[in-house]
Amino acid sequence: RQMLVAWNRTALEYPRETCVHAFVERHAAATPERIAVTDATNALTYCELNARANRLAARLRALGVGADQLVAVCMDRSAEMIVAWLGVLKAGGAFVPLDPAYPAERLSFQLADCGAAVLVTQPRQHAVLPSSLAGLTVVEVAADGSGFEHEPDEDAAADVAAHHLAYVIYTSGSTGQPKGVQIEHRALMNLVTWHQRLYGVTPHDRATHLASPAFDASVWEIWPYLAAGASVHIPEDETRLAPALLWRWMAEKKISLSFMPTPLVEAALSEPWPDDLALRALLTGGDTLKRRPPENFPCALINHYGPTESTVVATCAVIDQRAPETAPPPIGAPIANTQAYVLDRHLRAVPVGVAGELFIGGDSLARGYLRRPQLTAERFVSVRLPDQREPRRLYRTGDLVRWTTAGELEFIGRLDGQVKVRGCRIELGEIEAALPAHPAVRESIVLARPDERGQTQLIAYLLPRDATQCHLIRDMGNGRALHEQIQCHVLSDIGLGERVLEFLRGKLPGYMIPSSIVLIDAWPLTPNGKVDRNALPAPELRASESRGPFAAPRTAVEQTVAKAWADVLGLPAVGLADNFFDLGGHSLLAAQVVTRLNASLAGAVSVRALFDQPTLAAFAREVERRLENNPTGRQSAPRMRRRSVARAELELVQPN
Repeated sequence: RQMLVAWNRTALEYPRETCVHAFVERHAAATPERIAVTDATNALTYCELNARANRLAARLRALGVGADQLVAVCMDRSAEMIVAWLGVLKAGGAFVPLDPAYPAERLSFQLADCGAAVLVTQPRQHAVLPSSLAGLTVVEVAADGSGFEHEPDEDAAADVAAHHLAYVIYTSGSTGQPKGVQIEHRALMNLVTWHQRLYGVTPHDRATHLASPAFDASVWEIWPYLAAGASVHIPEDETRLAPALLWRWMAEKKISLSFMPTPLVEAALSEPWPDDLALRALLTGGDTLKRRPPENFPCALINHYGPTESTVVATCAVIDQRAPETAPPPIGAPIANTQAYVLDRHLRAVPVGVAGELFIGGDSLARGYLRRPQLTAERFVSVRLPDQREPRRLYRTGDLVRWTTAGELEFIGRLDGQVKVRGCRIELGEIEAALPAHPAVRESIVLARPDERGQTQLIAYLLPRDATQCHLIRDMGNGRALHEQIQCHVLSDIGLGERVLEFLRGKLPGYMIPSSIVLIDAWPLTPNGKVDRNALPAPELRASESRGPFAAPRTAVEQTVAKAWADVLGLPAVGLADNFFDLGGHSLLAAQVVTRLNASLAGAVSVRALFDQPTLAAFAREVERRLENNPTGRQSAPRMRRRSVARAELELVQPN
């Protein structure tokens, strides 16, 4: 009864028949000059935001957009993107956020799969959009708001209700294709109301928008604040990717509430923070939190858990700085109007402390998967629990968890092939399905393995089409297939691995690209003839060891850059021909490299420079060029602090 009833007693009243855009309209009428959204080039008041969204909504309604009709939105993090999302909601439609950083092939699939007749985008995205947009009406939203001057800018009632769709977000799919998760207005309104009450959001709050548009956390970063009359602030990518720069920017903007994906927050916890930081709560989620904040961390750190299918957040917990490091940070207790059940394979509740699969119920559940009725029926199931007279609709997460005696959930792992890499949800089967499309690949297996730093990396094992077959010895007496002791090894065709990676970059987003390719001549097998994934060898050869002759750094700058790369990537040595991202680098590690270099070299090195010049030789040349242009040294950094604060109760994240 404690697990099933007491810990799930989460009822909270909320405006269940109201849509979130109605609150934005109220603030535009009541406080028209209050700032709503800012980015690097724009600062929109509530009046301007609402008027621009109204003009876009009028255009969309003229194109036939209405309730439950999807509108694709391919835009980067910007004020224009928020105008577009709001405009779609005001027209009565549901927005489908697409990340322009994704490969054109993936964008093409999502556009075709969602069936949207209208695509809203920015003029600067033409180069990344698929070449064929047949059947789509393209509407552009300019940074200066031009293009819809003749459309009405007043509010107009849309024929939309709380049971209609608000948005559809695509997640990785085990079948090899992404799947769209359908979220209704009522579920979004429950998230918004819970967030506002828990964190005491007021019109004076200043929040951040850091997540990718295609990551469902971006929805959470925007609507609770705009519905409260607060302001949302969007940093440039250069700032967003570097924790030290991000702390400084947050202090300058007087940010009071912020969400950071788990990998980013763990990197930020190691950086000093500005003396005038106004942050009262730092929210995190998206991946397994492995560390706690230091005892002198200046604000509350709250860990959140939730699949896209339960509208971003399902549980949360304040992280106690004083708890021992050996105790894993919990994912917490259910949020408002949400229930969490830990069940065994027979759908029976398990005792406290015993691991089971997490099932989620409540008002935040998605309608289901777009045009995937069979998959919807598999994941959204009807379960009758002992405390209930009627079966309840629950989402089976595939996550293994357990209850603690304090009534909080601890995350243990996954029950299937789904993993989280740097906060992004990935079905390994989707990558495995993409690899054999390369003409030189016959079969593939993808694993997620920790590297030397304990960070999860994707490793792709490939059986080339010209690889020798694994020999089997048949024991006719018992019918078992015994695997000969054949040692899997890396083949000599390193060029194939590089070609496969380049092939994948045209099909999958960057976070799904394996950090290592291992080519083998035969799969290791278990005694019953199945592939023994545990016997697949860890990648031992780095790019610097496999490209041929090692080209050692020569100049002082090359040696300094090489040492920074090697330290951050955990490598013994790095050569001039090495590519940072082929060595396992990613955006957060790139930010760490830049931070180290800026601390040792008198020059302003940027993360963007590393993305543009990813080989050590080219990046070192760029560093040398910047040093020549900045001989006087870098600007002095602002004063940083480590001040003590103790906040054990969640109420303390609310304003006085």
